[in-house]
Amino acid sequence: MRKIICVLLLLITVHGISQTKYQIFVDSLSVAMSDYITEHISNFDSASFVQYFTKTTKQLEEPEYAVTKQQLQTLPVLLLIRMIHHSSVIAQYLIKKVPKSKYWTYSTEMPASSISREDCASFWTHNKFIYHDTDSTVVHLTLDKDFWIDSMANNTYSKLSVERLNDQTFQSRFIESNNEYKQLLSMPGDIYCYQILSKTDHTFKLSTHMNGVASYYTFELEY
Repeated sequence: MRKIICVLLLLITVHGISQTKYQIFVDSLSVAMSDYITEHISNFDSASFVQYFTKTTKQLEEPEYAVTKQQLQTLPVLLLIRMIHHSSVIAQYLIKKVPKSKYWTYSTEMPASSISREDCASFWTHNKFIYHDTDSTVVHLTLDKDFWIDSMANNTYSKLSVERLNDQTFQSRFIESNNEYKQLLSMPGDIYCYQILSKTDHTFKLSTHMNGVASYYTFELEY
């Protein structure tokens, strides 16, 4: 897998695409790359991977794909993030390579829930929360039946719509953000699934995962 990442970063930096097609193309490419890696993980061959990658990205050489310097700089990171969104195999590998967070835990299985029906219902009586992001910075969250709005310490924000499935589970769909990291992390239409796991006097513990991917992240919302 280390060879895969190295080759990926080397090759992707020489390509780029136009602004209007940028995110859609990168997401489509990340799906293709994720599928390829998953299918060939047991007998990966770097030469065949380079050939596959070159063929897949050949369309980037067309004149209509004019890359900006900013796109060129963010493309490797964006592609890796999107691959994590689409593949639990890649997520498991990369999670092992970064320092553990004291605020977030990772699992390949849905965490067990111990919350009562009454405590689940009480979650929806609150609309102001605080949580720590993966980089340990504090995020102020406004949550209601319609929207999830993050307010970051640097005066940036993220906005997602909310669909409440029942008292214990809900989904958010990414709409927009002016935060540089969140713009890399999510694309419009991305769906995040949430399950409320437990409650204390000051916090709710939740699990979240991307729709269709078995990579679960547990964190706490302070109210």
